[in-house]
Amino acid sequence: MHVERLRELLHSFPFKPLLIELVNDQSVEVPHPDFARILDDNRTCVVDREGGIAVFIDIPLIQAVFQYPLAKGDA
Repeated sequence: MHVERLRELLHSFPFKPLLIELVNDQSVEVPHPDFARILDDNRTCVVDREGGIAVFIDIPLIQAVFQYPLAKGDA
């Protein structure tokens, strides 16, 4: 995943919630753009989750990003 493409998705208007799929088959939901940010190193995305937990994602390890609601045929 290129950092610029992820940045475009996070700043799209209107924003559609995202599902970030990693190469290790884990996934992270981004329900609102305020819950995610790309750090100054342009390599790390931080996603805030319930309970004050932050997930640090190495952007090159993102396999796919899906926007919700999924269109028919996507999955």
